Amino acid sequence: MFDWPKRLFNDPNTLAIILSSGIVGIIAGGAQGVVQKRHGGWWGFLSAIMTGIAVSVIVGLAIADWVPSETMRFAIIGASAVVSEDIFAGLKTLGRSLRADPFGFIFRVMDALRGRPPAPRTPTGTTVPAPLETGDRP
Repeated sequence: MFDWPKRLFNDPNTLAIILSSGIVGIIAGGAQGVVQKRHGGWWGFLSAIMTGIAVSVIVGLAIADWVPSETMRFAIIGASAVVSEDIFAGLKTLGRSLRADPFGFIFRVMDALRGRPPAPRTPTGTTVPAPLETGDRP
């Protein structure tokens, strides 16, 4: 695990990455915010900018050591900032699923990682009738 404050103050390149990623996030968030303002008012505008900045800084710090080209890094940061609203919506959906049924969520994730189809989950005390065979149809 990285020690982010130590890295921020010891490596001067990290602050430059945060600032450049934040600028890309402001631009991408502002572009989304114009659309959001029409539908969500000023709250939608500010929310689009803030999520764009947050996602772009996080992604910028995460890929700083692995992407050697500055242009490629900005392209990845910009693309992630554009879909930042969708990223946060997906994280909220995952959080709701985890909160509603923690063990079922973990089992579904493990099944998906193993390549198995999702098993039907039924509430405790209920039974699921066996599926009809092709020859059993009335």
